[in-house]
Amino acid sequence: MYIFIRHFLVGVTAVTLFGCGMSENERLARTPKNLTQAASELEQVFADADSTTKGKAAIATQALREEIYDKAVASIISISNQDNLTFEQGMILRNSMVTLQRDLINAAENGDTKAIKAIELLQKRK
Repeated sequence: MYIFIRHFLVGVTAVTLFGCGMSENERLARTPKNLTQAASELEQVFADADSTTKGKAAIATQALREEIYDKAVASIISISNQDNLTFEQGMILRNSMVTLQRDLINAAENGDTKAIKAIELLQKRK
């Protein structure tokens, strides 16, 4: 019975991953699994942006990858406040912020003072 269940789950996973393409709406609705994935998505969506926005996105992606929380928060908020964003860019920014906030909470619960300071920064900006 255990082997059957395991094979069934492997099959369902394979069909989900390979058999069904993810629609654009599904891709934009899901949040990145971690900060590295969030950084990659930001990098991709802002690849063709104007130089100023692209520079801000580069700062955000580096901060996410290096877990420089306060810089990541400030950069994402700064980009989000721009008027020239596409719908896709706005959604990726939102998803990245959700992932960042999730990681901040986990890090703060483990006593990370950098995460606590970034949460305080978020609270002041809202």
